Amino acid sequence: KQGEGTVQTIAFSNSYQASAKGVTLSGNKVLSGRELAAGEFSFELYAADQDFTPGEKLDTAVNAANGQFAFKEITYDQAGVYYYTARELRGGQERVAYDETVYQVTVTVSDTLTGELVAQVAVAKDGAAVANNAITFTNVYTPAPDATSVQLHINKTLENLNGGSMGPENFVFILEDVDNNGRYETTSDKEGAAVFSFQYNEGD
Repeated sequence: KQGEGTVQTIAFSNSYQASAKGVTLSGNKVLSGRELAAGEFSFELYAADQDFTPGEKLDTAVNAANGQFAFKEITYDQAGVYYYTARELRGGQERVAYDETVYQVTVTVSDTLTGELVAQVAVAKDGAAVANNAITFTNVYTPAPDATSVQLHINKTLENLNGGSMGPENFVFILEDVDNNGRYETTSDKEGAAVFSFQYNEGD
């Protein structure tokens, strides 16, 4: 009939995807007792479950000369709650007491519905919130004690010298270390005095 026609429907389909958000977890290394050197200590970051049981190791970082360190950036493309643990890798530095702290890190990613994801980082230690979300590992270096000096004094006397002296280097004294097969010699002065002198470091 006149005026009748075909009606067509036009559908519009929109999609939404917030842009990805990157987060870099970082911390600080403190060493008391001596100066800190760059690259001296290592730190590990692990993915974890909500109970902070560590799983896959994500990265290992080392400290700069000023003590700062940072793990590689983590990129999030969807909202959610993500859990991590961070710890110091115990090395073999002599006379260094290592920090055994395991930090618990929670990253909450939210979608603002404005095209951007927002991330909030919360750091805890033994379940308690850490001030300023600061990840800090503190090690203590104990210097070796100074060497200990030991002296063994000997005095040689002779009778019937009629007021005379025994003469320089008149007598030789020998001290033997039976365990280490060491042999040490010293001579007396004109008064008959002689001394053995030794220095010992820790572990000697």
